[in-house]
Amino acid sequence: MIRLALRGLATRKLRAALSALAIVLGVGMVAATFVVTDRIFGAFDEIFATANKGTDVLLTRATKFDVSSLRLEPLDADLVARVAALPGVAETSGSVQGDGALVVDGKTAEAVGGAPDLVISSSAQRFDQNVYVSGKRPVNPGEISIDKDLADRKKVRIGQAVGLQTDVGVKPVTVTGIFKFANASLGGATIKIIPLADAQAWFGRAGQVSLINVAAKDGISPGQLSQQLRAALPPSVKVQTGDENAKEQSKQINDQLGAFLRPALFTFAGVSVLVGIFTIFNIFAITVAQRARELAMLRTLGAAKGQLVRSLMLEALVIGVIASVLGVLAGIGLAVLISGLFDAVGFGLPTTGIVVKPRTVVIALTVGIVTTLLAALIPALRATRVSPIAALREGAIIPPGRFARVTPYLAGLVTLGGLLLLIAGLTTSGSTQQRLSQVAFGAVLVFVGVGTLSRYIIRPLARLVGAPIQVISPTAGGLARENAGRNPARTAATAAALMIGVALVVFTGVLAEGLKGSFTDAIDRSVKSDLIIQTKNQSGTLPEGTVVRAANVAGVAAAAPTYFAQARVFRETQFINAVPADAANVYKLDWQRGATDALVGKLGADGVIVEKDFAATHSLVPGDTVTVTGPTGSVKLRVLGEYKDPTLFRTLTMGTAAYDKLFTDRRLGVLSVKFATGADPSATTAAVKRAFEAYPSAKVQSNAEFKKTVSGQIDGLLALLYVLLAISVVISLFGIVTTLVLSVFERTREIGMIRAVGATRGQIRGIVCSESVITSTIGAILGIGLGLVFGWLMTKALEDQGIRFSVPVGQLVIVLVVAMIAGLLAAIYPARRASRLNILDSLHYE
Repeated sequence: MIRLALRGLATRKLRAALSALAIVLGVGMVAATFVVTDRIFGAFDEIFATANKGTDVLLTRATKFDVSSLRLEPLDADLVARVAALPGVAETSGSVQGDGALVVDGKTAEAVGGAPDLVISSSAQRFDQNVYVSGKRPVNPGEISIDKDLADRKKVRIGQAVGLQTDVGVKPVTVTGIFKFANASLGGATIKIIPLADAQAWFGRAGQVSLINVAAKDGISPGQLSQQLRAALPPSVKVQTGDENAKEQSKQINDQLGAFLRPALFTFAGVSVLVGIFTIFNIFAITVAQRARELAMLRTLGAAKGQLVRSLMLEALVIGVIASVLGVLAGIGLAVLISGLFDAVGFGLPTTGIVVKPRTVVIALTVGIVTTLLAALIPALRATRVSPIAALREGAIIPPGRFARVTPYLAGLVTLGGLLLLIAGLTTSGSTQQRLSQVAFGAVLVFVGVGTLSRYIIRPLARLVGAPIQVISPTAGGLARENAGRNPARTAATAAALMIGVALVVFTGVLAEGLKGSFTDAIDRSVKSDLIIQTKNQSGTLPEGTVVRAANVAGVAAAAPTYFAQARVFRETQFINAVPADAANVYKLDWQRGATDALVGKLGADGVIVEKDFAATHSLVPGDTVTVTGPTGSVKLRVLGEYKDPTLFRTLTMGTAAYDKLFTDRRLGVLSVKFATGADPSATTAAVKRAFEAYPSAKVQSNAEFKKTVSGQIDGLLALLYVLLAISVVISLFGIVTTLVLSVFERTREIGMIRAVGATRGQIRGIVCSESVITSTIGAILGIGLGLVFGWLMTKALEDQGIRFSVPVGQLVIVLVVAMIAGLLAAIYPARRASRLNILDSLHYE
């Protein structure tokens, strides 16, 4: 039977190749997910390891909790000399870290994709791991060196006069050096190096440093030196070896990225694998049905049922192994493509060289082989129902199984169970991982259930969808409608593969539309200002001096800053907000429990107002106290009132006096400007923009422009998701191609008969193309329906976050049209093959 199985594959090369394509793409996405994330995580490992390569011990300010920040809490600069005098210390160097963009020809050269614009003070040569490709390190005031990627992107040369955006405005500097850092790409980040004195003066660190690099004397290990320094220094100083610090920083960033990046990519990989399973199942089901006489002949010759199953499963195993190996290779190419997509949409993530770890190969091969065997199992078991007597008659078919009559009821139960799991995952409490698992498993059950149930509505859907085609081409359209409904189970399985991709595309569109709607509604509802000012990349912070600068512009009635930061509240890290006493002039909060705008002016140093959902989650009512912990201290605040704003002012909002107790620096995220009564909007806007020419990294926008910017960012992310989902759609199109090709094989005599009675080659092509369009349209209709259901469930679950259900009608029309065009393209090869069949050969084909 082994020899027979291998010979069967050899004689059906086209079918085997088409079966393998679905596996290749699905496995490729699994392998690509590992390769992409390994490249990104490896890049951060390499970056931090390189940065600390010459450092034996690193000193930073100890914080109450691990907080991700570009600007570390400061240490006293006198500590550098004190540490240098301790036993075992060979050399020390203090440095300051800040964030600010380079200004070239009056325009900012900012990082992209939310990456940081790092500014670092020059350290001692021993601790400087940068490799200068031209020029030298900055030593004198007003000098700067920049990374090579930034220099190449902006065509900056040695000796060029540029500017640097700092906390005190743009400072003129001269480029003295261009360097490369590590072997990894920095992604969208930029690095600038300036002298220590300049960094201290320009970034609010007079008499302070951000960190201290320490080198040990010969014969003293980093571990020994770190122990000595811990004993000699106060608890407020965090002592780590260079390796410990590098691993901690890398882990912190990789954990944050891994929390959403790897699960997100695995979701797309899982979708591709699921679509592949539907496709493989359908291919094997068709193949087994078409080989009914062959299988019956084997039974007649004495083959046992188990031998038939093992033979077919061996075919599946061979296809699965070969396709999975090719899928791992394809995954490398897909990884490069995905990294390019990240760059194209401005994610700006650093990457290192491509590394395919053994774990990647093992998991990808396992997924490919196991899913292929699972998909082929049911068709293989069906083959055992072929009676030996079937070998004696033409047109033998496989009889229905014992569970055929209860299939619709089982499929209905599976669909209902999937919906209940989805609802439970979206509405019940529990860990994020547990809830996501419920949602994912529930969605899979729904897809399987609906895909199985759809066979019972294929005939009416085929008649409905094919009606316009029959009007255009009566002969081709009529035959195509009948062919699509001839084998409902086959058409349903083919359409179901496309249904999955379309459903997720529609679901993503509905959710994105809801997100945009909730944000724009929140702006209209809560913001009374006329201008919104942020950094251009929206990830940095504005200098504190911008508040006064905006307030002093003629025609401006109020300029209210909003500060953001991470803090610990109820043992969880939360983003909290802080506003000045006059914030009610520019913000209109939806007050609850009778609270009013007057509460904002009463926040002071010990008051806080809380968002309604946050208050409900933690059972907070006015009069209660809540402890908020910042990096270096804690403050107990009394709840003054409650408001509803789950979009802009989530969690809690405090006054600037309380904020200053928790944080060394004010992190100004948004500056809202309101015009005075009677002020000319155009003239005042122009005046504000002129006032901010000293801060070119600031972007001055009207509320409408700001909403348009946010919508554009969501659309950019949406485009990335659509491209990733397109892989699953491509797999489903291969399924349509394969089904049509196998259908042409199956109907060879029929096609020959139609040609014999006068049908032209063009009419044959029209029949196959019309059948493909009908199948793809059915898949799109089912997918649109499911996508809307998923979108409605998700938006209802997020309703308290301001997300509303909105049907993107235009997008649905586009999806339907694209599906029809894709179906037409998928039919090109099968239609061409069918039209070229020889009439006489077809008439005696079995």
